[in-house]
Amino acid sequence: QEVDNGNFRLDLYYRLNVIPIKLPPLRDRKGDIPTLIKHFLTKKARMLKKSKPVLKARALQELFDYDWPGNIRELENHIEKIVNFNGEYQLIQTQAIDGVVKSSNNESNGCELKTYTLEQVERRTIVRTLNIMNGNISKSAKALGIGRNTLYTKLKKYDIVP
Repeated sequence: QEVDNGNFRLDLYYRLNVIPIKLPPLRDRKGDIPTLIKHFLTKKARMLKKSKPVLKARALQELFDYDWPGNIRELENHIEKIVNFNGEYQLIQTQAIDGVVKSSNNESNGCELKTYTLEQVERRTIVRTLNIMNGNISKSAKALGIGRNTLYTKLKKYDIVP
């Protein structure tokens, strides 16, 4: 249509339209997010000549919960901001992500403050991570920043079946 309107060159269209690839949006491929985060953290830390930071479980959850309307490019830009503004801190917590990513899946409208116990937050984070990782214990433990044995202990404690 843009070629017909004279807004796009026909030769360029044919040069770019060799093999069309249909790729679902990142919000429909949540399982790709941990791999992409790991890749971008490594890439951006190397590019900025900083040590590679580690995301705390809650910060990682914030990134999982976001819908990424800008897809992979938006995720990469946010990771670059996180690495760039992280300073000397090795552990990136939710505060570092605050302002970079606003969760599109907020449970409240901002007018009320819900409080949760640490156990409730931990259980919920584990369940969500397991769902995102399709029940894979190794990947879930890695995404949560804990060992597999620790995850198994928490699964038993909270009576969670992957």
